[in-house]
Amino acid sequence: MLNPLTDYMLPRPRYVGPAICCCIAMLGFSVWVTTQAYMQYQQRMRINLRYEALLAAQVVLPPPKINPSELEDQKKWLALKAERDFAWSAIFSAIERASSKEIELLEFVPAKQEFTMSLRGEAHDTEALIDFLAALSRQPALQAVHLTRQKKKVRGALETIEFELHGTIIH
Repeated sequence: MLNPLTDYMLPRPRYVGPAICCCIAMLGFSVWVTTQAYMQYQQRMRINLRYEALLAAQVVLPPPKINPSELEDQKKWLALKAERDFAWSAIFSAIERASSKEIELLEFVPAKQEFTMSLRGEAHDTEALIDFLAALSRQPALQAVHLTRQKKKVRGALETIEFELHGTIIH
C-alpha cells in the first residue's frame, strides 16, 4: 500500500491542465465543424429539391398541332398583312408623276416579297416610251428601271409600241 507521502514523491505531470483544455477545445471545434457541415448538406439537399421542382415545372410543352384549315387561314392573314404594309401610295405617285397622255398602262404587277414591279402598256411612239422610262428612273421610290420588251403593234390605222419594263421598289 502506498503511504500518504507517496503523492508528494511522484513527479507531477506539468501540462495536464492545458492538455485537457486543448482536447476539450479540439472536441468542441470538431463538433462545431461537423454541425456546420451537416447544416450545409441539408441546405444543399433543399436547394437540389427546389431545383428539381423548378425543372419539372419548366417542361417545354410541344407546340399545338395546327390543322390544315388554320394553316391556310394563317397564310391568308400573312398575305393580307404584307399587302397592307406595302408602300402603295409612293409607287402609284411615282408612276403618276412619270406618266403622260402618250402612255397607256395596261398592267401593274408588284412582287411584294422581292420589292420589284413590272409594268406593261402601250406608248404612242418611241420618244414617248423613252421619256416615260427616263421619268420613272428619276423617281425616288424606284430604282434600276429598265425596259425588258418592246414591240410595234398595228391595229388598223393606229400604230403603237407595246412595252414591258421592270424596276426595283425602294422601301
